[in-house]
Amino acid sequence: MQSMTLSLGVSCVVLLAGCSESLWNAGDLAEWVRNQATGQGCVRDSIGLEGWYREEASGNVWHGTCTDTTSGDRKQFSVNVDPVWTPSG
Repeated sequence: MQSMTLSLGVSCVVLLAGCSESLWNAGDLAEWVRNQATGQGCVRDSIGLEGWYREEASGNVWHGTCTDTTSGDRKQFSVNVDPVWTPSG
């Protein structure tokens, strides 16, 4: 019974950790942007990010290029970072 309780407790911790984004630095943010780009149809190892995000009318947006998973063509993408990032200062 104790191992079952431990297993359930670990599962809950993993589940909770997977639901919340913890972005502590620019490297974490860049990784998050890459993850979003793969969700937009980018081949992960083809992603090239601009140096930093830009302030635009829609918010702070990071741009990049990648290879499209379907067509194999190079394409541009953009990801709004406002949901997970607050600029310092």
